[in-house]
Amino acid sequence: MPKPYKKITSCEREGQYEGIYLEKDGLKILELRITLSAILDESCKLKGIDIHEWLYEVAKSIIDEVKEFRVMQIIAADVIDGEIVGSWKERELNKF
Repeated sequence: MPKPYKKITSCEREGQYEGIYLEKDGLKILELRITLSAILDESCKLKGIDIHEWLYEVAKSIIDEVKEFRVMQIIAADVIDGEIVGSWKERELNKF
């Protein structure tokens, strides 16, 4: 069965990250990224898991709030013990 998302790996000027994007009605609606430093940070506890599946679970929890195409990024400070903490969602949804 095909995955409901597409994988992204990048070493662009924004830095190294892994990510996924989701489509709605055939158009990209959300690109969700996590920095390599977050993946490798011990306090985030993301090493050894399928990071794309983890990102998909995060994306499912916010996709209904995304009204137009967004690129959202998770950094190490946003994750503790494999869970999103703080005001990450509000910060990312409200940036211009």
